[in-house]
Parts: sequence; C-alpha cells; structure tokens
Amino acid sequence: MCDLATLGTFVRMVRGATEDEVVGVFLRAEIDSERHDQRILKELQADGRCRSVVDAPDFRDTGANAYRRSLLGRVRSRGTVGDAGVHVD
Repeated sequence: MCDLATLGTFVRMVRGATEDEVVGVFLRAEIDSERHDQRILKELQADGRCRSVVDAPDFRDTGANAYRRSLLGRVRSRGTVGDAGVHVD
C-alpha cells in the first residue's frame, strides 16, 4: 500500500497534458480493454476511420483531435467529453 504522505517523493510532474493528449491516451487504453474495445471499433468502422487514429494519434491534427473527442463522447456518454467524466483543467 502506498502512503500518500510520501507520494511526492516518488511522483514528479514532468509536464502538463493537453486535453487532446488526455483524450487520446484515454481512448488508447480503452481500445485495448475487453470492456470498451468493441464499442470503439464499431464506431471507427461506422465512421470509416482507421484504428490508427486511436493507436497512433497525431495531436497536431486538429480534425483528428476533434474526432477523438467526439468518439470518446459517443462511446462513454451522451456525446461530449465532459459528459464522459473526462475533465481537464
């Protein structure tokens, strides 16, 4: 068990993450999970998108970033990233 008081000793902030990066990493983890993989793959197929948009995201591509936000919203909620419980300050 980890003692929360000593956590600062083991964890350091390297850099912040953008919303696009958080969404991309979240989807990447979900597409490899037994619980959510089929929903994500079904949406990708319905949209005519390749799995690589999730597996190897290009965060400089604003269109692909918008698509991933939409995809996450559709597979995890009613349509928006905020509804999916993913909040980035």
